[in-house]
Amino acid sequence: MELNPAKMELIYGFFETYLQLNEEEENQMQEKITKLPEEAKLKLKLPNSYYEKGIERGFEKGIKKGIARGIEKIVTEMLKNGLSAKYISELTNISEEKVKEIQSKNEV
Repeated sequence: MELNPAKMELIYGFFETYLQLNEEEENQMQEKITKLPEEAKLKLKLPNSYYEKGIERGFEKGIKKGIARGIEKIVTEMLKNGLSAKYISELTNISEEKVKEIQSKNEV
């Protein structure tokens, strides 16, 4: 079924305003759309809120990766300066095992 853009916008507006899906319902919807080859193309035409949620999730993942890399770099520098894994653990609240893992990974 092909609708003109104005009608499609009206329908999406209605759903975004009055039909708020929780995370589980959204996941179920995404899963069902993915299983339908023809309709999967419609996924690209989903309302802006889905696009924005995707961007948000991407930023969150990027931030977590950036923080993890930053922490690893700091721990590596601390190890290079001769601090013990135990002391780094106490200063950073990172487990001593994680510090040792970083140490072996970076061969410090």
